[in-house]
Amino acid sequence: MRSMVLALVGWLSVASCATHVEPKCGGGADAAAPPVRLERNGAKVARATREAATDFVARSLAAIPRPTAGQFDSPERVLRFLFEKVASRDLVGSLVAFPVVEHFERVRLKDYQEYTGGFSPKNYPQDDAPYGRLGYSLNRYMATYREVSLRILSDDVDGVRSLPPGSDLSGALRELDGSRLGALRVASLQELEPESRPQLNAVDRALGVTEKRCFTARIALEQRTVGFTSFVGLIAGDWRVLSVVPVP
Repeated sequence: MRSMVLALVGWLSVASCATHVEPKCGGGADAAAPPVRLERNGAKVARATREAATDFVARSLAAIPRPTAGQFDSPERVLRFLFEKVASRDLVGSLVAFPVVEHFERVRLKDYQEYTGGFSPKNYPQDDAPYGRLGYSLNRYMATYREVSLRILSDDVDGVRSLPPGSDLSGALRELDGSRLGALRVASLQELEPESRPQLNAVDRALGVTEKRCFTARIALEQRTVGFTSFVGLIAGDWRVLSVVPVP
């Protein structure tokens, strides 16, 4: 199962076009065209059908790890779980903390439209594009993992370093080798304004979030601390990470 999720991570760039109704993604393997039969060793090979594509999406969703019932019975537990997975560089394992499958199954274009106040097919997948919806759901939460990881690993993730062609990158990459993750410790988790908790937006409601809270997290490393603000939501009895944003 883990190997299938890792394969999906590599496949996402192929399925990232959300602007077309599948399989009409220009130039790719799923480009719009009538079914074609090819002769191979005397046998006719049919182009993959929509049923086969649907089966692939279903098998992919089944391979995405999800929490067991009651695994995240508090916001603090799911946040600590996420930071532990970052510390062990376990991208696939971290997906348990996020509502990836719920996002694919429940969130639709009308929810994005209500959330943003506009219609943006360029940025959000169409409802009849299962590849696009799966890719968007995975990308959304893997990007959160990546942002958290880079903020912990590097003191200057936004900086651009000018290096001439052929330069030795070992020095620039040294701080990203993960060595400082061994010292990672969750120093504090504190709820922000518990007396005035955040309201649910359209995407939260589509996900099935029944309660939403906002936390600040301080992550201690060897010589510094890193801060994050996170929104967590209660979905079917378990808390899940909705978003994480670095703070100064």
